[in-house]
Amino acid sequence: MARLLASYARDGLARVEASGNATSLTAVRSALEEALGVRFEGERGAAFFRSTLVQTLFYAVFSAWVLWARQTPAPNGPFDWRTAVWHLRASVLRALFQQLSDPGRLQPLGLVEVLD
Repeated sequence: MARLLASYARDGLARVEASGNATSLTAVRSALEEALGVRFEGERGAAFFRSTLVQTLFYAVFSAWVLWARQTPAPNGPFDWRTAVWHLRASVLRALFQQLSDPGRLQPLGLVEVLD
C-alpha cells in the first residue's frame, strides 16, 4: 500500500510542478506556513512547499481511509477520498485538507485524476 501511495504522490508532485499554477495556492501556502511555523522562500522554498502540499494531501487521504476502514459498524461501499474530511480528527489536518481538496485548486493542478 505504501509503495502504491508513494507512486501516486510522485505523479501528483510532477503534475503540481508541471502546472506552474502557484497563484491559486496562495491561501494554502499561507495556511501551511502558519500551521508548520515555517516560510517557503525562494525556489527551494517553493519546491519544499509543493512537496509538502502533495505529502499533506496524500497523508490526509491515507489517514481518512484508515479511520474509515476501522469504523464500527463497518462501512458500506468503497472509500471516497472526496469525503475524507469527514473522517479526519486532527483539526489542523482537516482544515488543510479542506483547503487542498477544493475542486478549484485540485483541477488546475491535475490532481483529481491521481486521487481518483
